[in-house]
Amino acid sequence: NLCLAASSLARARVWEPTLGNAVAKLFVSEEGHRQRREQFAFCNPVDVVQLCRFAATFIKQLSILEFESGSAIVRACAHLREEEQRGHVLEATGLISLLRTLALLRDSEGRRGIRVDTSGIARWVRARLVRELPACSPRQLASSLLDLRALELLDSSTFDHIRREVDRCWRARTMRPRDLVSVLSAYSNLPGLNIIHSQVHMQRLLPHMVNLLPGCSVTDLCELVHGVATAHIYDRTLLDAWSLHFSQKALGLKEHLHGSPSETSSAIDVLDSNGIGVSRAGFRLGPTQLSLVIADLAKLRYVRKDSQNTFARLLEAACDVAPSLGGLAVCHIVCALARVSNERDGGRQSQGSFRKNAISEQIRDTHRTLLRQLEGQLIVRAQELRPQGLSASAASFVKLRHFSEDLFSSLATAAVPRLATFIAQDFAMLCSALAVAQRVLADAWHGDPLDQLGRHAASSLHAEGQAWSPRQISQVLQPFAVRQLRCPEGLLQAVLGHLRTRSSSYSPRDLAGLLGGLSSSGALGQTRISVEAWQAAQKRLPKLPGPEAVAVAESLAQLRNAVPTSQLRYRFRLLSRSLQQALESHTLAIAGQASVLRIWALLGLRDWLLLAEIARSASEALRGLGSRPERSQTQLTSLPLEELACALYAFAKLGAPEQVPAPFRLAIQDFLLRALKVIHDSEQLEKLEERGLRQLLLAIVLWEPPLTQSSTSTVEPFMDMDARSLRKSLLCDGLRAWLPILDQGNTAAWEHARLVASSAALEYGLHPDAMMPAGLASDSLAELLAGPSSQDGMHVHYELRSYERSVHAALERFLHERTGQEVSAPCVAVMHPLAPFNVKLAVPAWHVAFQVGLPEDFVDAGGPRYAWDPGGWGQVAEAEIDSSPLPCHDEMLDAQSEASGWLESGTGDLARGEVARGVGEDYHDNSARASTSKAQWQRLPALRLRLLRALGWVPVEVPYFEWRALSGWSEQRRYLAEKLRDHFVKRPGADGSPMTGRRIPHRKKKDRKSTRL
Repeated sequence: NLCLAASSLARARVWEPTLGNAVAKLFVSEEGHRQRREQFAFCNPVDVVQLCRFAATFIKQLSILEFESGSAIVRACAHLREEEQRGHVLEATGLISLLRTLALLRDSEGRRGIRVDTSGIARWVRARLVRELPACSPRQLASSLLDLRALELLDSSTFDHIRREVDRCWRARTMRPRDLVSVLSAYSNLPGLNIIHSQVHMQRLLPHMVNLLPGCSVTDLCELVHGVATAHIYDRTLLDAWSLHFSQKALGLKEHLHGSPSETSSAIDVLDSNGIGVSRAGFRLGPTQLSLVIADLAKLRYVRKDSQNTFARLLEAACDVAPSLGGLAVCHIVCALARVSNERDGGRQSQGSFRKNAISEQIRDTHRTLLRQLEGQLIVRAQELRPQGLSASAASFVKLRHFSEDLFSSLATAAVPRLATFIAQDFAMLCSALAVAQRVLADAWHGDPLDQLGRHAASSLHAEGQAWSPRQISQVLQPFAVRQLRCPEGLLQAVLGHLRTRSSSYSPRDLAGLLGGLSSSGALGQTRISVEAWQAAQKRLPKLPGPEAVAVAESLAQLRNAVPTSQLRYRFRLLSRSLQQALESHTLAIAGQASVLRIWALLGLRDWLLLAEIARSASEALRGLGSRPERSQTQLTSLPLEELACALYAFAKLGAPEQVPAPFRLAIQDFLLRALKVIHDSEQLEKLEERGLRQLLLAIVLWEPPLTQSSTSTVEPFMDMDARSLRKSLLCDGLRAWLPILDQGNTAAWEHARLVASSAALEYGLHPDAMMPAGLASDSLAELLAGPSSQDGMHVHYELRSYERSVHAALERFLHERTGQEVSAPCVAVMHPLAPFNVKLAVPAWHVAFQVGLPEDFVDAGGPRYAWDPGGWGQVAEAEIDSSPLPCHDEMLDAQSEASGWLESGTGDLARGEVARGVGEDYHDNSARASTSKAQWQRLPALRLRLLRALGWVPVEVPYFEWRALSGWSEQRRYLAEKLRDHFVKRPGADGSPMTGRRIPHRKKKDRKSTRL
């Protein structure tokens, strides 16, 4: 009787202290351990199994009585084996119960951190059970499958024996619904077998399961959908039938005819448009079951095609019970929302689907409300999550574009103490999510939490390098790359070691992502690391067509400082040919074309043949947009304005359209004009972010306006006049949208705004009132147009670089000698403030500005060597426009790759990298020197020269290659005299008033010391 009572209470999980004391005394007497035979003298084998079940169920309660259930169960099982040798054989029911006891013991002791060795007993039970399988009922077969899988004893031979008995019961139609559900649940996750084998075994039973669904309970239905989701089986017939029965039994929904809802109106709270009544009182799901069903439906993508709207109604129910959700339940729901976010937001609507449209709106509203509730619950319950739950929750919130300082702070608090238990997948998922969050939240994981994340990732990579994939390696660097922080030295060495040992497993895309992370974190700035990365990566950068060629180009762009010049030239020529072939065959997607444009503009590669093909492809997309004006708003989602602004900036940076050769000019001009029209017609400039507005406005002012173009301009007149009106309108609207969001503390952004505003006023004739944003004080714009303030004379000299310092010293000496003793020499000002910018070298009394051209200020960089030198790789004056890192491809963000559209693979700013290093006299070589007639300024210096002329100043151009050719002071003096001779300069009188000017006489003799101005 005691054994029967213990078995009943164990099944019901009801603890009775008095009975627990009696069971404990039966196992251990007051005098100590008895002999096993004497201990169970009054118990048959079934009684012993029942006592063991009680001891395994209430381990925690019995431990308070100082009773060790694990050792007691081991002694009892040893007694059973001895009794079997005496002829007292345990039958199938006892073996099934004993197997369940061992599974409970393993689970309970594992959670307590105690390991009891029951492997020998479990193998004995398995061997005995295989012989007794024909006597087992269907329920016992299902139980044996689950318990053997939990004990990791379900080998192929045992599974085959159980499967044959299951098939026998299935054909005999003796299985009850609960038994078949348990069998399917066990089949869904078979250890050691491929998921395809699990699907094959389950699909044979699914038709029979559909017939048994009316007899399933709510728990059975939840277990069934979990098993089907685990095996990734999408059976529409089964799911539709499951949804109908689940809605009736779990959600309390009943279908009624539209004409007679009054009969049951008292039992229904809501009646939707389909005549489906919703009774809140009939809801029969707990929070844990609710979260699991939501996760399983999302995993099966059974959302929009569900006629019962089960997913939407479960989300509403989750809103009601959100305060009672635990950490794991919150993780399940938010991961489900992230998994189906694309399906809810996109997808094709069926004909006449007013009901589906209403459902979509309802889901979106529920989604926003539920996310806020889940965030608050997770902040409190984050400590309950394991590493996988923490990283998955962070990635899901990021994918849903839900950012919160408190949320990520709580995740950091919960994750940092457990970073030592993270595996490679957890590190990669968490780092990828943090990289996106850091772009939105300034304080997301900074300081010590980020350092600890890097150190533990390095330890994991050193210890389990084989478990890390190349994609995970590139993702773990992203948080440091976004903040442009040096990653820990240990992590850097571990990453390079992984690249050396497993370089053969890196695809070009993975390699591009890895190198992008190293470059953005500053690691590739060290020559040793860049050379080491190139030596490990060069074999994985073949000449491939299409998308792979884009990834190769990104990798080469990151390694340009380490790659030999000859090899770099050769590889980019081959890449250009491969990309042209891909464009001709239409195998290169728009996103890939955008990446090519970004890389070529970043490096300053004016491959107009390739760029013209990209322009033609983009024009076709824009032409299709213009041909369907009624769909313009929809099409703009696939061609974001930010990306069109980025493309305009790229072409303008490379010199389009004025510097484009004639064969390719028309295609590029057509794209530029169409892009301007699309942006202008969209009337959505205020929705552009600060970077997009800055790129658009800089592209407009870098493009030389018609009034300043010479008579030999290469731009088609009719196109340029159309573009001028569009550019003028966009400048006016863009400045009004940009200035209110401009950070005045950002010196570089403020200088760019000053250039744009000055160009708009001087070259396009815009009045300051037209550029005045609503709500912005007039003195702010006046301050912008007034120019920078003068700087301290003690520090301005440090603003000069290499050749500029030499020209400054020579100019001062030249003016002092030529002026003579009659009057004081004109002052040579350094960083003289003007409205658009500070003039580095100027003679304010004469309105003369000296533009000293350094190697990075010219398109050809002064010769073949400089075109491929680390200092001239597009890291020219345009590098002052932007300093964002070259972005790398990532699937997540893909927590961030959801934003579909043109250039969706990453739209980092085109002119990135470190500021170009000063190029001085150390640039001596025997390369060919460019002549003045062939020198072509980069776009930003050319803009400054235009603005100087528009202000009435006389710019004097001093290219570095001309100044470098001068051997001494006598030649420098003659050179300056020749430069100033071309201008009428007025000589100041003794009182400072200007005198009648004369041309500077040209002196051919080198020994003439005094030349009067």
